[in-house]
Amino acid sequence: HTVLGWRVADIGAVMDALTSKGVTFEIYPGFGQDARGVWSTPDGSAKVAWFNDPDGNNLSLTQG
Repeated sequence: HTVLGWRVADIGAVMDALTSKGVTFEIYPGFGQDARGVWSTPDGSAKVAWFNDPDGNNLSLTQG
């Protein structure tokens, strides 16, 4: 379960910034995420991506 999440204006830009610092985004089999690990709501109104902190806590970014 997600421990902490952030609402962001541009999920792709924030993911790029975090990836450049070594963050790896999680892809969960069967969850329907894209190649970068972004899941979109069925109506397309929100996008979510998950990653873990160094202690293994599940964190998220949400756009929308």
